[in-house]
Amino acid sequence: MCWSEQSLAVCSGPISLNVTPVFRVGESLPVTCEVVGRLPAGCHTPHLRLRLNGETLNATGRGLISATIPGSNHTRANVSCSLHCPGQAPVLCEEGLRGGDAPTPPEELMCFRLGMNAAMNCTWRPSRGGLLPTQYHLHLQQSSSDLRVISTGQTSVQVQREQLKMSHRYRVWVTANNSLGERRSQTIQFKIETIVWLEAPSGLRKDEADSRSLGIVWKNPTSVRMFSELCVELGYRQAGTAHWKKVAEQDLGENSEHYALEELLPFTGYELRIRCRQKEANERLWSHWSPVVTAWTEEDSPLGKLDVWIVPRQPGASGGNITVIWKRLPEARARGRISYYTVWYQSPDGPHLLTLTMCCTHTLPTTISLFNITAKNSQGSTEPARLSLNTGLPAAEGVRMEMLNGSVWVSWLCGGGVLEYVLDWRPLVSGSNNSFNWRKIPAQNMSITVTLGEDEMLPFTAYNLSVHTLYHQGLGQPVSSLIYTRQAAPVSSPRLMVRNVMQTWAMLGWEELPLADQRGFVVNYTLYLGTSPSPPPLAPVMRMSSDSRQFVLTDLTPATSYYVWITASTRVGEGPRGRALRFDTQESQNFLLLISVIFIIFLVIFITAACVHKRTRSLTAKLLPQWCCQRIPDASNSKAAITQTRLAVAVAVDVLQTPGLELEPVIAEVEETELEEITTPLTPDPSPEGLYWSKPPSESTAQPVITSTVTYGYEKHFLPNPEDLIYD
Repeated sequence: MCWSEQSLAVCSGPISLNVTPVFRVGESLPVTCEVVGRLPAGCHTPHLRLRLNGETLNATGRGLISATIPGSNHTRANVSCSLHCPGQAPVLCEEGLRGGDAPTPPEELMCFRLGMNAAMNCTWRPSRGGLLPTQYHLHLQQSSSDLRVISTGQTSVQVQREQLKMSHRYRVWVTANNSLGERRSQTIQFKIETIVWLEAPSGLRKDEADSRSLGIVWKNPTSVRMFSELCVELGYRQAGTAHWKKVAEQDLGENSEHYALEELLPFTGYELRIRCRQKEANERLWSHWSPVVTAWTEEDSPLGKLDVWIVPRQPGASGGNITVIWKRLPEARARGRISYYTVWYQSPDGPHLLTLTMCCTHTLPTTISLFNITAKNSQGSTEPARLSLNTGLPAAEGVRMEMLNGSVWVSWLCGGGVLEYVLDWRPLVSGSNNSFNWRKIPAQNMSITVTLGEDEMLPFTAYNLSVHTLYHQGLGQPVSSLIYTRQAAPVSSPRLMVRNVMQTWAMLGWEELPLADQRGFVVNYTLYLGTSPSPPPLAPVMRMSSDSRQFVLTDLTPATSYYVWITASTRVGEGPRGRALRFDTQESQNFLLLISVIFIIFLVIFITAACVHKRTRSLTAKLLPQWCCQRIPDASNSKAAITQTRLAVAVAVDVLQTPGLELEPVIAEVEETELEEITTPLTPDPSPEGLYWSKPPSESTAQPVITSTVTYGYEKHFLPNPEDLIYD
């Protein structure tokens, strides 16, 4: 057990508690308690008791007791001893304990100066015995007899320049100690002129270069050349990358100020940085890195050939041109700045050669049968990318497309004579951010996987994916299919409409969802029916296949308002229901039939009453006087009288308006005569008109009676029928 300090127990009365206040974590600790003074008056049978953190230890006695506290990982504890006398308050003595470990040796001791005339600073990594207060002591020894010790509670010490001598070798070490022990660091040796922390070399730049190498020069600091040789470290990396490469010190040489980097990539930017230190200094005394400088290698001839293809025409498109498209060369293959492209093509009127400065599309006539394209920089050109446009050759066989989560796997059977397979895809949604793209596959490969990120495809977007065969003579027919790299539930609902409604059924129709809203292959449609617009029903009425466009709802209640919703679903999930569509069923057929029967009954009753009334009039006309049954028209309603009156007025007006005409008033003589009593009864006129009564002619003076009557529609309305005439 480590007894490092005297007990500082706080006691009252005649008892003493003996325990080490600082202990090593994990080790057991002995503790004793005894009576050392005079007992209180009346205490004839004293009793001692030990407690640890409030819990009684298995130790009791009268004059002296002892116990061992078992080891634990606790760093804090409280031990107490109490004296108990019958009938009196206990006397208490207690001690607080603190646990920890001995310090570890200080590490990474380093001394440096920030200039030739600056003070010396020494730093180290703190010990790991942090549970207890730790004290550090820096030992600076110039010779066996000259030793200085500097104490501090920190992890660094500064020694003034005046206390140090040039060209003298110093030995330095650090000790760390606490209540449980002491540890010592490794010893370092140096001269103060070799521990100066230098500035970074300056003037780093490219001196000369070609397509594979870079010549680099710089300036080393001059303040320490007379005291020590310099070590230089050069770092470089390709622009845009994270990992730095280093040139070995032995390759650079001592005090070197130039170097040539070899085996670099053509027309590539490289980032450069450099630092230095004194050769005899601590390896941790490297200067700061210089500012990063970027230098480029020279151009070289481009490699390979362009990836060229044609944009397939949209269905129904017309025109006399085709669009040729190619991909920009990667920097590793371009190996320089592409200045222009040359396009050669063969048409019926002969070969043609074009020079293009723009990338990466051009329009050519549809009459061409062959073309090739090359890219050129200042050092050379690529191989010609040749493409024959003759069509009608065999298509790829056994094409299969399997849609995975985030990718599409495409496979086919190997065909004879095929140079390459071309897989292209185009989004079918207008306004999509990504556009037409393609990939070429060697003839020996029979499958490929198209992924979201690598091939710039968007999720939840419909693509037309086609597999083409490329022969030396031309192109095969494409094999196409609609694909999704990733599916989701639709974002809207189909447009619903009511086509016909009857009493107990209704025919509904809907339109196909816009392709941009489908977000996957629609597998079914679902109808929901309710009698209230809110909330929508949870149970579906019917699920229909994706090719359905109408449905008939049956078993409806007549004269009822219904609300219907429709949703579209993909294999991922169901889309929203949208707004409800309302329709009303017609009235019941039984009600209409009842109305029809009542109408027919009233019609029969009316006709029967009319017939009975007419028959009753015929019978009563024979029994009643003539004046009761005769129907005489009103002359004021006669069209003939009105017309004759208007005609007479018009003639009179014309006569009065005749110039030079003087009218003499005519004096009429009136002769009074007596009326002769008519005793002969009148007989009806047998003429077809038969509408007037006249005096029957005598046998001697019988003269034909000429009557002229004019009848109109109004008079005919009141004229009696022959059977209605009454004869005496």
